[in-house]
Amino acid sequence: MTVPDVKRLMPETLEHPFLYFDRSDLDRVRALCLNGTHADVYAQTRERLNAHLDLPFPTPPPRQDSYRNGIWEAYSRLSAEARNLVEDYVLAYAVDQDQAYFEKAWEGLASMMSWPSWVHPVHEFMLLDLDGSHTCACFAAAYDLLYDALSENQRRELEFMVFARGLAHCIGGMQRHFWASRYDSNWCSVCVSNMGLCAMAMLDAGHIHLRTEIRPREAMLGVIRECIERITKFYDGIQNDGSWKEGPGYWNYGIVTSFPFSDALRRLTCGQINLYDHPKLRNTVEFPINCFLPPDRVVNFADCGKHFPDGMAFRKFAQEYGNRAAAYFDRVTTDRRPSIRLAELFWDATDTVPELPAPPHPSAYFPDAGWCVMRGSWKDPNAPIMALKIGATVEPHGHADVGNYIVHAGQRTVVRELGIGRYGDPGEWIFKATHGHNLPLFDGQGQPGDRRLVGTVEKTEFTGAHDYLRASIAPAYGIEKLTVFVRHFLFLRPALIVVIDEIEVTDATRMESRIHFSDTAEIAGASAALGDGDTVVNARLLAPSEAVFHMGRHEDLKPGHADAESLDVGYLKIDTVLESGSAMFAVAFGIDCDPADVVLKPRNGSITVSRQEQTFRMDTALV
Repeated sequence: MTVPDVKRLMPETLEHPFLYFDRSDLDRVRALCLNGTHADVYAQTRERLNAHLDLPFPTPPPRQDSYRNGIWEAYSRLSAEARNLVEDYVLAYAVDQDQAYFEKAWEGLASMMSWPSWVHPVHEFMLLDLDGSHTCACFAAAYDLLYDALSENQRRELEFMVFARGLAHCIGGMQRHFWASRYDSNWCSVCVSNMGLCAMAMLDAGHIHLRTEIRPREAMLGVIRECIERITKFYDGIQNDGSWKEGPGYWNYGIVTSFPFSDALRRLTCGQINLYDHPKLRNTVEFPINCFLPPDRVVNFADCGKHFPDGMAFRKFAQEYGNRAAAYFDRVTTDRRPSIRLAELFWDATDTVPELPAPPHPSAYFPDAGWCVMRGSWKDPNAPIMALKIGATVEPHGHADVGNYIVHAGQRTVVRELGIGRYGDPGEWIFKATHGHNLPLFDGQGQPGDRRLVGTVEKTEFTGAHDYLRASIAPAYGIEKLTVFVRHFLFLRPALIVVIDEIEVTDATRMESRIHFSDTAEIAGASAALGDGDTVVNARLLAPSEAVFHMGRHEDLKPGHADAESLDVGYLKIDTVLESGSAMFAVAFGIDCDPADVVLKPRNGSITVSRQEQTFRMDTALV
């Protein structure tokens, strides 16, 4: 990759503000916020800011409590609230020129300067992390927009803080940080982009050189150049099929956080450096879009919350690329309300007509990540969806869930998984382990979470009548006596889903296979009615003939904030002892219909699944 000559392309002299918009844009910003498209949102924000003028700024809990009672998430939440409040007061001062807003913004900055560190307590061994980079970027934004109103001493304080707690750890190279080269992780994008913004804001910093031998402009240009190189490699890390292995939630966080840096770089170089031209960036939005579960949920494999990613990513894709589906999901997630975040003030996709996706086939398969979404219809929000994940046992924010699946119908995820746990809590393990997914355990053992083992997709077929995927799962367990575990996923439109497991072991093995459900279950031998709201999914064991469902339950779970209500989750289980040799297990899910008439016929190296006039034949893994 050839990195552009930043020194030549970056202006020699700059006049603040210039980071998110320049001095000539200030009248436009005021017009938008006072009587333009942003007026309603700004008026609500101003009312909130006025009510907070006499209140203290949010302060994270004591660092020694960071691992206790869920304080891990509280620390990040409160530090983010403080940053957002400062940026809101900074914008309010720029719009209204009310000195009270300037003083309150400075109060918030001073409060954050008094924190012992900007690095999250869980990451105390690190010099710079996600929280720290966000706080540095907040200071850079305040420095840039308040520059004329700040005294020389105030500017000096901000410069010193951004330097000491951020840029000092980047000048000369970021290679010392693990996240700098994690091009498959949101960490790279977030930390690198934020520090790139800081370096831009401090290009002409007049005090950083005091008591150091640093030449500010030269040092900042070096940081910016490295940030361009690393963000480009982060975009290179997008899979060829557009997928992101961390899942839609962290796709959203990593991608959208890179855009303010890309915007500022393009503006300051007069369009000569445009990271939006990266060939993998344009189509990656198709990944989260295809993970959409109506009305507002998402395929939540890996560390992903169950709600569809919100924020402004879809608006930016609609604005930059004219993507109509992205415009549609901008409307779904934001109702197209304008944002008054400093970096997002000019993100506007009103020229792009929102349009529900209408691909030739409603399903989507992302082979590079090993994710597949078998969708009944885009037009009918109640249509069934089965999503499944093959992939690997270890990925960034991944789970030991090769072969896992969920079933969504009637706008409810009826067959679910545990979701995302509370980071840093001892109870987080079960959210990541095979035990919390729709998979079997062998002698109580699932897939390893500390070794990267992979499953293999062996066949796919997508037609108007059915979707089918076959995968070898056994290698992902790493269990010597488990010689074969092939899972077949079949979706017979419009309303039948069948999952078939072929298993071979070389010694007697206890197997417990789990199917987690979202709300209620009524079991009657080999049948179970799974209910959630008005949706009923009828599950029936097709093989072996003597198998029955039992009930299990996870209790006193400690879920993350994205799944806060998932404290107790029930599951169906098939509990049996496998003798040495081969066995087959099959379960059918009928969406608001009874799969009792589904017929399963293994014969001559194939398995035929039939229901009424529907028939599908698949090759077996075991003879």
